[in-house]
Amino acid sequence: MTTTQEIMETFDAVWWEAMHLPPRTLVLDRLTMEVIEVVSAEQRWLDRLNSPAGLKALFPALKG
Repeated sequence: MTTTQEIMETFDAVWWEAMHLPPRTLVLDRLTMEVIEVVSAEQRWLDRLNSPAGLKALFPALKG
């Protein structure tokens, strides 16, 4: 599983390279949206794991 830290390090490296590519705005906008999407998905997953209702939804066999 990719961590948020790994995602941000990759984003930083690619962003730095993308600054030298035309058209910069399109490359950076797309990259930024992809990073936001991945980090948001990871946060939703963590939110589910941190809530009793979310755990029951993910693992119906859990009692409690």
